[in-house]
Amino acid sequence: MTDKKAAAMEEEEEEDSTVSTTTPNTRSKQEENKKRKKGDKEEEEQEQEQAEGGEAEKDAKMEEEEEDDEARPEATFRHTVENFSQVKESVLSSPCMVRNLPWKIMIMPRSQPDRPGGGQGNKSMGYFLQCNGESEAASWSCQASAELKVLSQKEGVEDFSRKISHLFYSKENDWGFSHYMSWSEMCDPEKGFIKNDRVTFEVRVTADAPHGVSWDSKKHTGFVGLKNQGATCYMNSLLQVRGGRGANSAGCCAIPTNIASVHLFSDGLS
Repeated sequence: MTDKKAAAMEEEEEEDSTVSTTTPNTRSKQEENKKRKKGDKEEEEQEQEQAEGGEAEKDAKMEEEEEDDEARPEATFRHTVENFSQVKESVLSSPCMVRNLPWKIMIMPRSQPDRPGGGQGNKSMGYFLQCNGESEAASWSCQASAELKVLSQKEGVEDFSRKISHLFYSKENDWGFSHYMSWSEMCDPEKGFIKNDRVTFEVRVTADAPHGVSWDSKKHTGFVGLKNQGATCYMNSLLQVRGGRGANSAGCCAIPTNIASVHLFSDGLS
């Protein structure tokens, strides 16, 4: 019995010894795994932050490029009028370049005609979009559509907007609304469009390629187009339609452009 008890005690001691020697190793490995996982997680977070920062930087760069692109077909720009209630004359914003033309927001106080019977007309706000207003040229034109908006300054009040579409040219280089909104509504803080006597206006304009101004159609659109020589618009349209057909296009491209080749080409046709 004594030998068996001694053997059992030795086995227990060996088991205890085994447990005491393996437990620290196991804990150490677990701690290493935790540290590794934590490090991997931190690295992933850093990579994600860098990626988000890169995307933000890319978006900012794209916005800057769009702002620098004066030939862009559309743009949104704003103008804030200080001391709005004291405005007596027309107010113009800084120019925003679209289709190589300067566009400006124009705000002015307007008075409606006096009422029949001697009643005084109400005062209102005129809101216009001006295109190429300082140009003295008479032959330019540009078709455009725009949304003229007054931004809300009060929570729960939506922006107010009205839309226009117009062919801008030298004699009609601004277009909009003579009575966009009553002056009393604009100056009433409860209406939500004025705060600290400041009103912010926003315009989004989309314009077609202009005519009569410096415009590289090939550069900006990828197409050359045909210029109207006074009475050739219908023929231009016909040539453009037929030029879109493969055989006609190939035939037009095969026509020589120098005089010597033209004679040989014409002799070959005859």
